[in-house]
Amino acid sequence: MHLVLLLLHQIKNLLWPLRPTLVTSVVAIIFFTILAIGLPSYFSIRTAVDALWENTAEQIAASTKEVSSRYLSTAKPAAAILRDLSLQGTLDLKNKKQLLGFTRAIMESYQDFTWVAFASIYGDYTAAYTLPNDPFIHGTNSTIEKQESLKAPLTKDGEYLWNGTSWSLKNDIIDDYDPRKRPFWKTGIGIENGTWSEPFIEWETKLPSFSYTLIQRNIIGLLEGLWEIEFRSDYLSEFLSSIEIGKAGSIWILSDKGTVIASSKSSSSNIISASDPQKADPLLFTAWEHLQIQGERKKSFSFGDYLGYIEELTTSSNLSWKILIILPKSEFLGPIKHLSWALTISCLLLCSLFSYLGSLFFGRISTNLIEIAYEIEKIGQLTFSNEVFSNKISSIQEIKMMNTSTDLLKTSLGSFAKYVPLDIIHSLMQSGKAAELGGRKNEMSVLFSNLINFNELAKQLPQIRFLEILSDYFTAMSLIIQKNHGQVDKFMGYSMMAFWNAPKEYKEHARAACSTALLMRSGLEELSARWKVSHIPSVFQHIGINTGTMIVGNIGSPTRMQYTVIGDAVNLGSRLAGLNKFYNTQILASEATMNQAGSEFVFRPLDFVYVKGRSQISLVYELLGSAEINSPELQQAISTYEQALYLYSNREFIKAAQKFEEALEHFKGTDSPSILMSKRSRSYLLHPPPDDWAGALLMEQK
Repeated sequence: MHLVLLLLHQIKNLLWPLRPTLVTSVVAIIFFTILAIGLPSYFSIRTAVDALWENTAEQIAASTKEVSSRYLSTAKPAAAILRDLSLQGTLDLKNKKQLLGFTRAIMESYQDFTWVAFASIYGDYTAAYTLPNDPFIHGTNSTIEKQESLKAPLTKDGEYLWNGTSWSLKNDIIDDYDPRKRPFWKTGIGIENGTWSEPFIEWETKLPSFSYTLIQRNIIGLLEGLWEIEFRSDYLSEFLSSIEIGKAGSIWILSDKGTVIASSKSSSSNIISASDPQKADPLLFTAWEHLQIQGERKKSFSFGDYLGYIEELTTSSNLSWKILIILPKSEFLGPIKHLSWALTISCLLLCSLFSYLGSLFFGRISTNLIEIAYEIEKIGQLTFSNEVFSNKISSIQEIKMMNTSTDLLKTSLGSFAKYVPLDIIHSLMQSGKAAELGGRKNEMSVLFSNLINFNELAKQLPQIRFLEILSDYFTAMSLIIQKNHGQVDKFMGYSMMAFWNAPKEYKEHARAACSTALLMRSGLEELSARWKVSHIPSVFQHIGINTGTMIVGNIGSPTRMQYTVIGDAVNLGSRLAGLNKFYNTQILASEATMNQAGSEFVFRPLDFVYVKGRSQISLVYELLGSAEINSPELQQAISTYEQALYLYSNREFIKAAQKFEEALEHFKGTDSPSILMSKRSRSYLLHPPPDDWAGALLMEQK
């Protein structure tokens, strides 16, 4: 008896090799299961069905993409032609008659267009257009006029008809049309390289339409207006209706937000969203809801009794729509479905038997593996616990080794995360690949912050106390950047650098960078107030923000690399931070950042400059604060300064100096840029700039 107990004790303490134990058991059970049910046949049928559906849907999507892209691809070159004609001086945007003639010529050249229009920043609007079932080209010229007896401006609108040789005036009316309030203006005015609007109801025909818009600037980069190329949705729907896709199949073209652009079913006179259960087609609503829950992991998918296929419809003109195909399974699968059910039931019965037998043997092992798997998952998310796994008792040798390795991995990652941003570690772990040199181009925003008069502070304080203060500053600023979706790139002496939109995508990177800059400014004020109690002098910072295309990736050598951003757009952000010293400002941003940041912030155009290392003229903006600080007085001050800057760039230096001095009064006499620009304007009166001067100042300093 004693010998038996001793033997059992020895067996209990044995460490069983995991791989031979599991492989032997699993292979034996699966071998008999496959022989009994014929899984190879089942999966071959399912694979063939899936491949057949994907090939069919792929061909339909390719045909739809080819014709749709060809149908829409003319919008970008047409708008670019009109913009370039204006820049070359061939087309005068103030000549309404000439403008009407050019838009008509484009309509005649590209007969798929329903509207070709130009809307100025002042609300003037000129367009050539066609109406449903009407072979003639119509024209309109509208001008915003201020009526003294009315509070709001009215639009004087002239309607014309082209008879083949000349325009004839149909009527002259007064209405309230303002293109700047239309959806195409709101969508296109903030995007430089052209964009497509969400569907909207056309003003004239009240039919669903969509448009391509392109910003028009003059030769010095000032905004003049917006070109619009418009299409009616029913034209595209008619094409989709001509595609054969079964008796009950349907094809949809949707925007990224799920708004219906076109459909193979009957067209609607309303704007319909796929996420609207009241108005959307029930099948479309169900498919869209399925995609939102499951995500677009694969192009083909199924929901209920239907098959679906979704693919991106992209063009060279920043168009990003989706093609959605829906077809009943009954039309496609037929008798294969009945065979699948029979095989599935047989498989479930045998798998249930296998699960029961397997659970008896693997129960104890699976418990340990699940605990390790959960902890490894937390490690992948960098949210692991402090539990020590190596102290757990296990009779499986491999599990004991995994426990020890898990603890070692947690300790290593915890230390490594203090040197490298967590998002970068997380991205590297998810990829499952070793870090390699290389990068990619990406539109991003970058922020540089320089501490001013910190050298003097270093001389006044003991070294340890000085390092504590510097650490307090970098810690506070880093937290602000991270909370606003940014990545702290590096610390350089008393300066720091951060960027947005990598490695994680964040579309509102310009807005986040501006918000971060304002929070850093207020954060430093709070630190200075706290330091003041210890009789530590106040310090200041200069911040520069730029948005543009940069190269992001692993830069360095094969043995030592850093995840960072480089490029001309990064250098401009650094130069903008340095320019604050020249203008005695705190936060400077580029025009690209201002355009993308939106209306949540108050900017003012500061000056046209050549920054050292760049030959291109940059319009520099000062970020004054969030929209909460806006007031009529501040808007008047900014408007006056902007008028002065316009006069200055046009060499009207006397008027410019007077306007800058007027702006100074609106800024309550404390605006350094107004003083600087006024002095410079008066200096140019005595010493005029050269003839090729383009209104910009060359800044030599970095």
